Amino acid sequence: MIPSPAKIFTLIGGICILSGVFLLLWDYFNLLFPLGKLPGDITIRTRRFAFLFPLTSMVFTSLFLSGISWFAGLFRKYFMASYTT
Repeated sequence: MIPSPAKIFTLIGGICILSGVFLLLWDYFNLLFPLGKLPGDITIRTRRFAFLFPLTSMVFTSLFLSGISWFAGLFRKYFMASYTT
């Protein structure tokens, strides 16, 4: 059964709102650690130029999002399969 477009758009809107609140709280409380200022992030500052290459932050973010995707797939495989039969 295909969900209606209204339910899909409501879900997408809810995800956007929750991610926005999470980012606001992350910035306000500086949760866990500051991304972009981790050891391994490359920063070059001169008098007229600043270059930031957040290598470690990008790797951490990639691993975090990959883990969330893996858990979502696992959830879908084991818990949503019972609803389709």
